[in-house]
Amino acid sequence: LPLVLIAQRSAPSPHGAATVPLTAILGAIWRPTLAFGLAVMSYIGTTSFVVLAFLHRGWQGGSIALFAFLAAFALARPVFSGVCDRATGPRPILLALAALAGGMLILGLAPDEQTAIAGVIVAGCGMSMTYPLLALPVVRAVPVTQIASGIGLFDAAYDVATLITPAAGWLDRCDRRLLRSVPGPRGH
Repeated sequence: LPLVLIAQRSAPSPHGAATVPLTAILGAIWRPTLAFGLAVMSYIGTTSFVVLAFLHRGWQGGSIALFAFLAAFALARPVFSGVCDRATGPRPILLALAALAGGMLILGLAPDEQTAIAGVIVAGCGMSMTYPLLALPVVRAVPVTQIASGIGLFDAAYDVATLITPAAGWLDRCDRRLLRSVPGPRGH
């Protein structure tokens, strides 16, 4: 909703240059913006729940897993920043998203703490690279005089994801309560 309200205005343009309506900018950048928002949901979910997941499984080291995820996230950008500068085509972002998804899958299926920690490290590296790799098509798609507007709309995906992620957990909880209240066989 905030994006729709904001997008109805035109972005200011310096020195009388032609302006492009924010709806046109959003139309040009919606794919990388949506991908970034979805990736951010996994970041928020991991930072919020990895410690609880470890506790639920009876494992020690949930705080170590959180630290490993955030350390991989923080270190991957300086280590792999050159990849972003040379990135062309979809391959680099697909690899980053595959690392993020693969790491989450490893975490979810991990038989032990060490495997789970390896999964969050892979996911942290993948997540770290999503921002710069998805921001590139945004910068390339908008007029030079409105790059700030494009990046602002792109960054709003982070804000929206921080609102949606807890709501998704709440809806899942409500859905589970609703399913428990429905009469019938309980094979689950």
